[in-house]
Amino acid sequence: MSRGIRTAVRGSVAAGLAVADTRTGISCEYHAGQHFDSASIVKVLILGALLHEVTAHQGMLSADQAGLAREMITESDNAAADALWDEVGQGNLQLFLNEAGMSHTILGPGILWGLTQVTAHDELRLLTLLTSANPVLDRQARDYELRLMAQVIPAQRWGVPAGAGPGVIVHLKNGWLPDPQLWVINSIGAFTSDDGVYKIVVLTQDNPTMDDGIAAVQGVAAVVNRALAPG
Repeated sequence: MSRGIRTAVRGSVAAGLAVADTRTGISCEYHAGQHFDSASIVKVLILGALLHEVTAHQGMLSADQAGLAREMITESDNAAADALWDEVGQGNLQLFLNEAGMSHTILGPGILWGLTQVTAHDELRLLTLLTSANPVLDRQARDYELRLMAQVIPAQRWGVPAGAGPGVIVHLKNGWLPDPQLWVINSIGAFTSDDGVYKIVVLTQDNPTMDDGIAAVQGVAAVVNRALAPG
């Protein structure tokens, strides 16, 4: 499995990968400590930090917060991300990172949330927070965020779902960013079924075009999903 994954990863100019399968105990990391611009996958972090803060104080999201959260995750709406990044604030975002053990994530400056520096290892920790019991996010918060990630619009359902088998629900968030001419293309996802959970993180940079980056990510994901398919 690892050899096939590494071969697929080398198809991208630069890539980081982290995989964990709670069903089998299989895990794999490749350049998992390397930093990448987050682009829009940071929106999963923003919502996690918001839910962490709200749970501690007001108990549940307001109607306005819920509307922004839905737009930010399911449609990758940047204006909604701007509003929630500003509302949560750098202090609470950093508190969430600290409590989540995401010690290698560096928040973007000012309003530039897409320039948050992430690693595949930390993104896998974030997906693990969303899919298993922990003291940072309660069951209601986890289920809420996963539900939105399962409802990402069809036009944005590329990336790590490539090659996923039937009967699997994919909880997904993608990110794309020209930096400045070469593209950052990232994709993270938690895959749930009656058999259990597995998670895939693929981060890439220096892609000549967005389509090249998507193809690189999907090439890696297809190898991983085939390797983790039952039987």
